[in-house]
Amino acid sequence: MRSIAMANRRGFTLIEIAVVLFIVSVILAALLNADSVIRASKVQDVVAMAKDLSTAVNSFKQRFHMLPGDFPMNIALPEIPNISKPCHIGGQRGDANGLIDNGGNAPGFLGVAAEAQCVPEFLFGAGLVGKIEVDPGSGVMVFQHKFGGRVWVKSVAGANGSNVVAVLGAATFPPSVTHVIEFENLPCSAASDVDRQIDNGNLGSGRAVASIPNCAGDALVDYAIVL
Repeated sequence: MRSIAMANRRGFTLIEIAVVLFIVSVILAALLNADSVIRASKVQDVVAMAKDLSTAVNSFKQRFHMLPGDFPMNIALPEIPNISKPCHIGGQRGDANGLIDNGGNAPGFLGVAAEAQCVPEFLFGAGLVGKIEVDPGSGVMVFQHKFGGRVWVKSVAGANGSNVVAVLGAATFPPSVTHVIEFENLPCSAASDVDRQIDNGNLGSGRAVASIPNCAGDALVDYAIVL
């Protein structure tokens, strides 16, 4: 009886432990691979958004002969449907000065110029983009990338110098550059991956730059691409 009980209490064999470890390693590898695939998909979404927004803005300018946001929308006879009242001409928007800027001195919502705030509505209303989001805190219509931050089309510096791209500095770009597509709160490693695909792989120079030239850990950065 004792020998039978001892046999029932025997431990795992080396083969059994090896099988368990193998199964665990396969599961972990699958999870890590899935995370890598998801991240790569988000990076491609940023690349696609940059290209799509550039095309949309240029198409808008060809059609209406002005930039979205800067376009002086007639509140009585709106040329584009479903544009909210704050984005019609007047105040700090729609002044047709050729820049997506403040149009005056007062800032818009969410820390961006009033005209930049209106760009998503103009492009969506004109049928040039298929999707915009509602910012939950302000109710403003925005573009949002898959890493969770907002995306703006804006001038490098407004006519009154008050709309410098967030923490990038107007001097980062050549004088010929007037507008950029700015991605807020993008993981630095993701910005580096995007830059390698669309520019020179250097976050501190070229036609796309970040708020820091080199990644320290994986801090969130602002990343601007010349329109």
